[in-house]
Amino acid sequence: MLRIFAIFAIFSITTPWQTSADEILGCGGFIKSHIPIEYSRVEVGLFTRQGSKKDVTDCAPNNGYYFLPVDDHGEYILRVSAPAGWKFEPSEVPVNVDGHSDPCSLGKDVNFVFVGFAVAGKVVSAGSDEGPEGVTVALHAKGANEPLLKAKTDQGGAFSFPRVAPGQYELVASRQGWKMAKNKASLSVTADNYKIQGELSVAGYPVSGKVTSDREPIGGVSFVLHGENSMKTKPPGCLESPTGLCRVESGPNGEFSFPVLQPGSYRLVPHYAASKEGIAFDVRPKELKFTVKHNSLTLTQEFQVKGFTVTGNVKFSKKGAGVPDAKIFLNGQQRALAGQDGNFRLENMQAGNYRLSAVADKLEFPTIDVRISPSSPILPDLLPSAFAVCGIVHQQEAHLPLGVAAGPRTIQAVSLPDKIRVLNTNTDESGVYCIMLSPGEYQMSVVVTDNEVKKGLKFSPSTRNVNVINKSISIIDFSPLRATLSGRIRCIGKCAETLTLSLVSTDEEIPPAQQTIADSGTFTFNDVLPGQYDLHIKSEQGNLCWRDEIQKIIVSTAVTTVPDFIQTGYTMSIKSSHDTIVDYFNLDNVKIASLQMRRGSNEFCVPGPGPYMIVPVSCHEFPAPWFSWELSTGSVVLEAVKHKFGGVIHSSELHDDVLVLVAKDDGSKVSLGPLKGVRGPHDFEYRFEVLAKPREELRMEPSAEKLIFAPTSKTVSAGDDCLADAVVFKGEKGYFVEGRINPALEGVEVKISQGGEQIAVMITDKTGQYKIGPLPTPSPGNEYEITAEREGYQMSKIKNGVFEARKLAEVVVTVTDSSDGSPLAGVLLSLSGGDYRKNSQAGPDGILTFHSLWPGEYFLRPKLKEYKFEPQSKIIGVAEGATVQVKVSGKRVAFSCIGVVTSLSGEAEPGVIIEAIGTGDACKNQQEEAISEVNGQFRIRGLQPKVILILINYL
Repeated sequence: MLRIFAIFAIFSITTPWQTSADEILGCGGFIKSHIPIEYSRVEVGLFTRQGSKKDVTDCAPNNGYYFLPVDDHGEYILRVSAPAGWKFEPSEVPVNVDGHSDPCSLGKDVNFVFVGFAVAGKVVSAGSDEGPEGVTVALHAKGANEPLLKAKTDQGGAFSFPRVAPGQYELVASRQGWKMAKNKASLSVTADNYKIQGELSVAGYPVSGKVTSDREPIGGVSFVLHGENSMKTKPPGCLESPTGLCRVESGPNGEFSFPVLQPGSYRLVPHYAASKEGIAFDVRPKELKFTVKHNSLTLTQEFQVKGFTVTGNVKFSKKGAGVPDAKIFLNGQQRALAGQDGNFRLENMQAGNYRLSAVADKLEFPTIDVRISPSSPILPDLLPSAFAVCGIVHQQEAHLPLGVAAGPRTIQAVSLPDKIRVLNTNTDESGVYCIMLSPGEYQMSVVVTDNEVKKGLKFSPSTRNVNVINKSISIIDFSPLRATLSGRIRCIGKCAETLTLSLVSTDEEIPPAQQTIADSGTFTFNDVLPGQYDLHIKSEQGNLCWRDEIQKIIVSTAVTTVPDFIQTGYTMSIKSSHDTIVDYFNLDNVKIASLQMRRGSNEFCVPGPGPYMIVPVSCHEFPAPWFSWELSTGSVVLEAVKHKFGGVIHSSELHDDVLVLVAKDDGSKVSLGPLKGVRGPHDFEYRFEVLAKPREELRMEPSAEKLIFAPTSKTVSAGDDCLADAVVFKGEKGYFVEGRINPALEGVEVKISQGGEQIAVMITDKTGQYKIGPLPTPSPGNEYEITAEREGYQMSKIKNGVFEARKLAEVVVTVTDSSDGSPLAGVLLSLSGGDYRKNSQAGPDGILTFHSLWPGEYFLRPKLKEYKFEPQSKIIGVAEGATVQVKVSGKRVAFSCIGVVTSLSGEAEPGVIIEAIGTGDACKNQQEEAISEVNGQFRIRGLQPKVILILINYL
């Protein structure tokens, strides 16, 4: 939409629309640096969004402070400017000055952080001004092993490090596989950038290639290197050669390499050599030309060996003798016969993959895949994979159980010790067998069916262990028997009851046997078939206990002896309402043992028939402290009436005054403690406990002089069992805030707050000291804030709660016009020092007073775009409580254009860009602009006394 404006403008030497001294609008902040720099060499400029410079200022030399007034609301860019190579973060900051929400309007600092200087240089090839790409250059602090920064060279060898702080450094250049001529350089960064040239260089570059035959690598081939006519020196890392510069040989993988070659043109000639086996190599191509630049080189063209007899050996084992007369098969066809020593030859071979095997009596050989080529003229040894193991199974009719007939049997061989491999073979009618087994240990046996086992069939030996090494084995025989089973019984004194022994087979086919014994003695079961049995012993009343009531027996030999049945005592029965421990004592009050009770019925073996005194030892309370038992009374019943209910306090501190007050629901109270702290896995633990009836309410409250507890108390209901850690408290050391006022000052109000909420207040005494607490320990990020105040004093927090009190000082600045000495109003005065800074305008009388100043040095800078001031800046020393007078005079060097933008209807037009452009040769590069305010008013500053052209543009 077309907009038509009316502009009224005048040139003025006054300052219309003057704001009060405390309402100056501008952007300010600090140049931050962790090292000393010349702040005065750094400038900060204010630019429009279009890039026009509105204002620029250098920084305070004492602390790097800057301030730039902003005449109009709008979008700007704050940009830092410094000598080339000086690095700041950020380098510029966009701001949208709206008068109420942006950092400048809110008076917040916009800071620029100095991060360092630049270090640049080049890694070159030896004898050249250019260098390689990809070399790693590491920047180390002098004497340090770990690098601070790393960079890689670009094409040509250049590198650079930004953000380097002043100091002593060392550059280290490296690249995997490259030899450096000069790999280190020392430098000292002081107050500016640093550049090195020619102090880092590469000696040369690796050149590699490969020689093969039918894609198989060939070793032992020599390659002679010839260089340009000007090259006379042997490169490092290769062998002497009667011709050329030097030579290398290919390795077993067919690869060869010249490790260090300088840039240039070369020629490579393969040298004809013969292997120890008499194989001649014909290598192609005859020669190969190549050029080395500033990088490694891998020759893309491979050398080829063009078109042998191979030999092998058949052995009983890897270090054993040869197998005579073995037939050699290649791809399924017999190609040779081994001699008496097992050696054989295969002639007229071509490189390729083959399947190789051998055949010999009572031996088995695997078929192996081999690669035959000139580089591998000797075949791997052919070794047997299995050997024959033979024997006989004897089966006389008289020794076989009823219902088992003689005939062919299955022989089983199981690998040892893993028992993973199982191999079977069958005997002939006469029982003869042979089985092929690979080297190793085996357990051999005759396979017997479950039905035959139930009928009592077993062979002797039941198993035979054989060790197959490197030959066949014979006479591994087996043959069938019946057994005698015997043992004895040992009672405590004379056996008090009649005893019964029962022999029960685990196989139902064999009937059980039984004997009754009235006293200690021996027993024998005759004519027992092989198998597994359980031998039981029982007393008539069941009140005797034995070390083993059942003996598990395996009958596998002609005579089997059963371990003794030994009586260990008498059975005591106790019923308990809870898991608990009881001690039992004899009539002499001597403790016999401790017994672990489970809830319900429990039986224990005791050494005598009683009587015994039973004493519960647990966290439970029973109706009586002890109970009596003897063999004739039967069971003892334990019924708990109270249980221990406990808790624990965890604390990182060890104290001797920790108590726990326990209040019960019947109104009674119990104080537990002082509790003893015990070092736990992570902290100190204070444990406590109290006896309580089931469902009884308990309120527990811990206390200590210097601890704060969480929770402060807890109410719980006791259960029907003991509970050790039913309640857990955390006791933290009380936090104390303490400090002092220097020098000692009475009546200072010290406030403690957290998260914006005031917690405590204290007034210092005549010593100036304060101590507030105990308080809860603050969490990270939510620390206590400490402030100190007293009217008429400036309080500065030093450290650890210490405040420095100083009487207030002031600086009075008077600004006058140098032409007539009249007061100069509206001058921006910026004062900064330490953590203090303030930017205000001189009043109508040209005077501005800076109040509440600490003793110290301050930097003063006057600024008004149309004036040049004397002094331009000033360092002011301020003593405690002093009033310092400073006089500044200003000389006009430019003018302002002020006016109003209205529509044709007379309404004010805000947001209009008014641009002033100089005319004529002297001012053609001058450009200033402003944006009209809400009331249409604008002011363009810094105009020279020449003709200007006013342009407007609706924003």
